[in-house]
Amino acid sequence: MGRRKRRLKEEIHEFPGLAFPAFDGLEMHAGGWSPRVFGNLGPLHVEIGAGRGAFVRGLARALPEVNFVALELKPDRATRIARGAQEDGLRNVRVLSGNASHLHAIFGPGEIERFWVNFPDPWPKARAVRKRVLQCERLRVLRWLAAPDARLHFRTDSAPLFAWVGEQLPGSGWRAVDEAPDDPAWRAAREIPTEYELAFRREARATYYLHLAPDPSCSVGAPSSMAADPVSA
Repeated sequence: MGRRKRRLKEEIHEFPGLAFPAFDGLEMHAGGWSPRVFGNLGPLHVEIGAGRGAFVRGLARALPEVNFVALELKPDRATRIARGAQEDGLRNVRVLSGNASHLHAIFGPGEIERFWVNFPDPWPKARAVRKRVLQCERLRVLRWLAAPDARLHFRTDSAPLFAWVGEQLPGSGWRAVDEAPDDPAWRAAREIPTEYELAFRREARATYYLHLAPDPSCSVGAPSSMAADPVSA
């Protein structure tokens, strides 16, 4: 790790109440993130793999009534998100540095209104498939955390990953739904590219979208220890 990344990793501690460098102690907020952490009753959105935060910060500016949690595995990137949110005066953003596998330990069932998963690592090699974020068992965990009318928005530039995620849906508790053009959150999101998306747009690469809603015909139980496997967005 370079000197700059090490410094950024340490600086995450400079944003108490805004950035959380570990999940320890956050279990007390499960089921009550909006009132306990944000101090309001707004809907809760979670971006998994927030990168440097351009998307979540843009969406937070567009939807000030929504509470956003940006989850980023790399501490140096999490620090960048926290610093940007502070500079922008965004009171509706919190940053978690940690693994997506452990979300069920700090959020309660039915608590999250919306998930955003933008351009996760496709992990193309067979031995790394278990690191993909949206595999069936982990989709079941997200379904357990999702509100009854929740949505999960996924976008990628990897056609193989897009097809693979579609194959994970049976038994996951989610079903594919059409894009809702009158949905204010999605309408705002379409206008906010991620850092990664800006880079590959110059190469004229396609973007694949998948919108998911809870499947009422498929019930899911409380997550088990499977969720502790490594996941990287």
